[in-house]
Amino acid sequence: MRPPFIESAVLLAAHGHALAPPVIRRPAMPAGERYAVFPTPDRPSEPGRTFAALDKLAAHIHRVRRDQAIQCVDAPLQLAGDAEPRKGVSVWTLTDTGERRDYLGWCYLSGSGQRTLEAALFALRPQLADVAQ
Repeated sequence: MRPPFIESAVLLAAHGHALAPPVIRRPAMPAGERYAVFPTPDRPSEPGRTFAALDKLAAHIHRVRRDQAIQCVDAPLQLAGDAEPRKGVSVWTLTDTGERRDYLGWCYLSGSGQRTLEAALFALRPQLADVAQ
C-alpha cells in the first residue's frame, strides 16, 4: 500500500518553516561572443558552443540536422548573470508529419531572431549542395 501524498511545502509552512526559493541554474554566455548555440540550456554544466560569425553557426546547424526538416522559433532565454532574458531562437528537427522530433538547441544571434537565422541557413544551403556533389 502506498503512503498518502503530502504536500511538503504546505506542511512546512503550516509549522512555521520557510522554504528557500528554487535555484534555477542557467548557462553563462562567454564575454564578447556574438553567436552561440546551447544544445541543452537547462543543463548549465554543458557549455554552449560559440562562433565568430553567423555563417559558421548556420553551417553547424546544417551539420547537426543532417538534411532533416527544421523549425526555428523565437524563444527568449535568461542566461546566468543577465537581469532580462535574451532574444534567441530554439531549433527543432521535424518528423515527416511536421511534428517536433529532436531539440537541436537555443541559438543566440547577437540580439536577432528567427528571420536572421533562417536567412543565414537559406544563404548557406547552395554552398552545401555544391560541396556534396
